[in-house]
Amino acid sequence: MALILPKGIATCPPDVPLFFFAGPTTGAYDWQHNAYRQVEACLGRDRFVAALPCRYDDDHPLKTEQIRQVCGETPRQQAWEDIYLELAGFPYEKSGHPRGCIIFWIPVQRTPRPPETGVYARDTRREAGRWSAFLQMDPRVRVVFGAEPALWQDKAFGLSQITRNFDHAYQKNGLGDRFPVYETLADTVDAAITVALG
Repeated sequence: MALILPKGIATCPPDVPLFFFAGPTTGAYDWQHNAYRQVEACLGRDRFVAALPCRYDDDHPLKTEQIRQVCGETPRQQAWEDIYLELAGFPYEKSGHPRGCIIFWIPVQRTPRPPETGVYARDTRREAGRWSAFLQMDPRVRVVFGAEPALWQDKAFGLSQITRNFDHAYQKNGLGDRFPVYETLADTVDAAITVALG
């Protein structure tokens, strides 16, 4: 239906789910484009809104999907991300949006990053920790997590700690022993659609 890109603020219709695509942009392949098209194929073109923290060039295929009617702009991208993460991830009573899901996906790094941008997936790891804490406080938090299997081989990356945090939240709320972690983008997106519509 519509795509919201930084740092424009647009209204999300309450009758469609909102997805926030949380994962690395610098150094990764354009997984957000693939995920967007998968949601579109499953739900239909006019049946969802997606917030992508990507700064696409004007010639990117998804740029034409962007909502043009914005009602404001945030001064920094982090403020923009917080708005849409909360709308997608928190239950209705807290967010005011009835359906949604945060899709955390961490692919293997494909291209080098400039040193000034920090380590690969730095912000994604921080956000995953934050949202595992929110899930611990409220089992209705709407979030899914996936990562390419090769990342498990990199012990320094910290994937096992991220998943332990989500497991702890899951166990604390009596939801099961293991928080589901998906190994493909397709499975992660399918799980997010189920959560958003559930």
